Amino acid sequence: MKRIVSVFILVSVITLGCSSQSLQEKKCVEAFNTTDVDIYSEINGVVIMKLLLPYSIEGAEHIIKIIAAKESWLKIEIPTLFNATAWVNAGSFSIATRNYQNEAISLYQKPDTEALVVGEFKQQQLVKIYSVNKSWALVKAKDKNGNWIEGWLEPEMQCSNPYTTCP
Repeated sequence: MKRIVSVFILVSVITLGCSSQSLQEKKCVEAFNTTDVDIYSEINGVVIMKLLLPYSIEGAEHIIKIIAAKESWLKIEIPTLFNATAWVNAGSFSIATRNYQNEAISLYQKPDTEALVVGEFKQQQLVKIYSVNKSWALVKAKDKNGNWIEGWLEPEMQCSNPYTTCP
């Protein structure tokens, strides 16, 4: 029988390694969970941990680093919980968009602001992460008509703090 370790932490707001670098130098995407998440030892491996949302009024999420992506998997680090890397299913973690005044945000075909824009949206929202390329996140967002669009979100438009806005 597989043993699943459940983790329950009330507050896990931490300063992670990639937030201390400039946006151009970042090599990861910081994100947080909005649901319980299974953590795997390797791609298609065994569940080594279940990252639970604290069931408090504050609803403190866990902030993690996504350092790589392969197929439909994201490679993560959670320095406060273990000193190793692990894997999660793509779409398990989210970031908020930083268009606080409902400015238009573009999603790109490739992780480059010179790439083709595949869609835009103005409403601030939480978006799930499906892949990463350095500090860029491949996300799905809803456009003004409520249709899902998928594209690369630039680092300047990402906020990994589930409690407040990002500067």
